[in-house]
This record gives sequence, C-alpha cells and structure tokens, in this order.
Amino acid sequence: MIVLEDKGIRATFDPERGLNLTSLIIDGHELIEQSTKKDFLESSRGLGPLIGPHFYHRVADTIPYLDDNILDKLQKKLRFRRDSEPFSHGIARYVPWKVTKEQKNSFHAVLDSHDTIEGITLGEIEGFDFVMEFEATVYQRELRILYKAKSTTQPVVVGLHTYYALEDSMKTIDLVGSPFYYDKLKKKSVPPEWYGARGLRIPLDKPLDYTFSPQLDKEGFGEVEVQRGVSTFLIQAKASPDLSFQLYRGENSPFICIEPIAALNPRIVTQKNASIEVRISL
Repeated sequence: MIVLEDKGIRATFDPERGLNLTSLIIDGHELIEQSTKKDFLESSRGLGPLIGPHFYHRVADTIPYLDDNILDKLQKKLRFRRDSEPFSHGIARYVPWKVTKEQKNSFHAVLDSHDTIEGITLGEIEGFDFVMEFEATVYQRELRILYKAKSTTQPVVVGLHTYYALEDSMKTIDLVGSPFYYDKLKKKSVPPEWYGARGLRIPLDKPLDYTFSPQLDKEGFGEVEVQRGVSTFLIQAKASPDLSFQLYRGENSPFICIEPIAALNPRIVTQKNASIEVRISL
C-alpha cells in the first residue's frame, strides 16, 4: 500500500491492485464508500478504481480472444469476471503498476503494454499498445491526480471511477454545464427540474448513469459540487482532448460515482493521447 499524508488528508492507494484508491480521509471524514470493498476484492470494481485505456466494454470484435487456460492463469494474479468483456473499463484497474517515485505526500507510477502477467503481455490482453502514467499528491486537504495514456495504434481514454460515500445530507450534485447530457450514446436535453439558480442541480434520490459536459473556467477546469452537511465536496478537473463527468448511482446504492473522464463522451473515443488532472477537496 501507498499512504500519502499531509495536514488534514490521508489517501491510500494499492499499486498491486490497479492503483485503487482504497481510502480518502479529509478532515477526519472517509469519502470512499467502504462497503464496496467486497466488489473490489471480487472483481476490481469498488472503492476507487481507474478507467483506461478503454471505457466500459469494448466492441465485441475488438476484444482479444483469451482461451480458458489463459484466463485461468490470469485469475491466479488478477480479480475479474469471466464475462464476454472480462476487463470492463480497461486493464489499468486490474494489474500491478510500477511505482517509480514515492515520497510522504506524492508518488508516480507507470504501466506499459509490454508489462506481463503470467507470461502474457498487457497489450495482448487489452488488444493494442499503450503507455500510462499516474501521479498523485496530497497537500492542504486536497488530493491532486495527474493521469495520462498514449498509444500509437488505437484511441485511448482515462478517468477515475471513484465510489464516494453517499450521506443523507448529500441531496444534489451542482454542475455548471451544457443544456444536454448523454444517456450512453443518446444525446438528450436537460429536463427543466434539473435547473438550479447557478446551473444544473441534479438530484441524487434516483438512479443515474449519464454523461455531462461542464463549463470550463479560465484555467480549463470544470467542476462538480456536492453539499455534505456544512461542507462542500468539490471535484475539479481539466482534460485533453475533452472533459466530461459521468454520474452513476444504482438503485438505492450507498454511493455515488462522480467520474471525471478525458472525453466528451467516453463511449466515442478518437484520439491516441488522453490526459486528465483532478483535484478532490472537502
């Protein structure tokens, strides 16, 4: 485990399990929904997993064929489901990363398609070449993450799929953004009841699985805000080639996934370079 600490903040990452952000404590408050640890231990899908170098499920005919013997070998080291898409949201969240630099309040890590698991390269698993870098820093009650990927052959995307604990005081997500959103590949107009005094005010009392485009400030950052009692939970991000926030909540789930992603719609990716900078504070 890597534990980053500074005044008022403690962030824990697991570099052996896809750099999962297993805990984020700010001012004594655990922001990661710890009940999702069970899903993380089963299939790398809980706590604070990464997205990349692909989003969700690949197109069926682009998924490399891995026979049962190979999958059996991989499951000795990795946690994934034996589905038609075994590595949902990309191989980055399933495999060990190489930590190249570590300090009390920061670290840097890399992942390369030439890296191997049980004699199988990550490129063979993902289906194309790639190089990824990840850097995290904590400072004055803020977690900052720089995350990027590049490929010479296929489009890539990066993002964070963190499962934030949803408390009773957290009623809405505030977002200044475009008057439309994506429901998977369908572009829809924002309903009138989602408009607030300063922009969009998206209720958290129903299931969500939508992609939103934020308005960017002068530095290129978009943001979402969630009132958490007397505090404001803030996620800011800027990205290349584009930035969106995917919001996901299942029926009656105790978490809300607020996913900053380096794409206008992560299901439509065209660029071979992607990067994102994220700031998380309370």
